[in-house]
This record gives sequence, C-alpha cells and structure tokens, in this order.
Amino acid sequence: MNHTLTIPSDTKKLNQLEPFLAEVFKGHDVTETAYHNAMVVLTEAVNNAINHGNKRDPAKQVSVAAAVIEGKLHLEILDEGSGFDASALPDPLHPDNLLREGGRGVFLIRAFSETVEFENTGSGTRTKISLKTGA
Repeated sequence: MNHTLTIPSDTKKLNQLEPFLAEVFKGHDVTETAYHNAMVVLTEAVNNAINHGNKRDPAKQVSVAAAVIEGKLHLEILDEGSGFDASALPDPLHPDNLLREGGRGVFLIRAFSETVEFENTGSGTRTKISLKTGA
C-alpha cells in the first residue's frame, strides 16, 4: 500500500483522516460520490478500531494503509484489540435495534464498499475494504 497513517486510540485524531484520504486520491479520477463514500467508510472503520477494538486505550494505536489500484480504493485498518465476530453483530435495521445507539458502523462500511473482510490477527483486527473510485 502506498500511503500509511498511524494514530493513537483517540477519536480527536479522526480529523487526520480527511487530509490522508485527499493525499491518497491525489492524481486519481475520483467522483464526488466515491470520495464521500470512502470518507464515511474510512471514518467508520477507524472509529470502530479506536472504540471497539482498542477500547480507547491510549497505549494502543490504529494503523491505516491505503492505495488506489485500477480504479479501486483499497484500505487496510489494523487495531490492537482482541478481535470480534462480525457475523454475530446485531442487524441495525431490525425494529428492536432502530433506536439503539451504535451498531451501524459495520453496516455502513458494508453498504458503501465492494468488499469487506475482517481478520483476527491474534494481536488485533485487520479490516480490508475495497471501494470503486469512479462511476
């Protein structure tokens, strides 16, 4: 991956994601919709890594790697948490969960992405995502 960013487990550092993504997309033909979708996906994935993976532990970090290859943005987000079972997440569209706070991050990531994979590395969760950058 061409671009990397490592931030501490602090949601105040999410503001670093937009300039990072702009740098990743520099020189590539990216639609406004694709940029917006990528920003939502990246923010949700890193936010989940900070809050759910690393449990906001300031001693832990979140690493992001990104590249645009053949019209697709490829992202890899790695936290230092204990991992999770993505298939066990509750459906945020189920009536019992509509008013529940949280639980929509993975749903949004999947909705805006072409592919999403979660891998428990033994020392964290690696989230691999790909999205189209054009129409």
